[in-house]
Amino acid sequence: RLAYLSRSISSIQNQTLKEVEIVAVNDCSTDDTLKVLKKLAKNDPRIKIVNNDRNHGLLYSRAMGMINSTGEYVLNLDPDDQFPGIYTLEILYKLAKSEEADMIVYLLGIYQPTQSYKPNINENNKEIDTNISSYKSPKQNRGADYLITNKFSKREVILKAYNYFSSRIYSYKWNFHEDNIWCYIIFRIAKKKVFVDKVMYIYLLNK
Repeated sequence: RLAYLSRSISSIQNQTLKEVEIVAVNDCSTDDTLKVLKKLAKNDPRIKIVNNDRNHGLLYSRAMGMINSTGEYVLNLDPDDQFPGIYTLEILYKLAKSEEADMIVYLLGIYQPTQSYKPNINENNKEIDTNISSYKSPKQNRGADYLITNKFSKREVILKAYNYFSSRIYSYKWNFHEDNIWCYIIFRIAKKKVFVDKVMYIYLLNK
């Protein structure tokens, strides 16, 4: 698991978009997660570690990550997942700015643990299309889906969504389907949504 964590954070550190912050939420882990995070943070000042007061589960931990971020846009990366190439964040950021989007929704690539994903050479070295709007899907009227890991959203939208359930998540632990709560609300709040028919996130399907 710790190897997954280091790989996930490396996939952020290797991005061409360097002006990012990496908020790592430690939900009272019982292994060497915190030790690994501290070692990574020592060499990269962009990493901010947030330690929960007790084990709260996914919904609370995602919320703490959002609250402790300061950027204009936020996205989630689970500790065993990764981005498919080094241009992912730059593409998403430029597209969000050019389209004045509140949220970008993109595709996930799903892999089994035995099929560990490694970006091929072409993906890593391919330059960004200068016509950034070419990444937009021609179908821009999709309904809501219920995954939080395929959303690049304005932080202000995420914080508005958080206000709807903030009073209820400290006492209860959500570890499953917490995406549904986020997505149902942010789809209602986000005024402009842009859809991308390209894989921008690698999801490792661990049982």
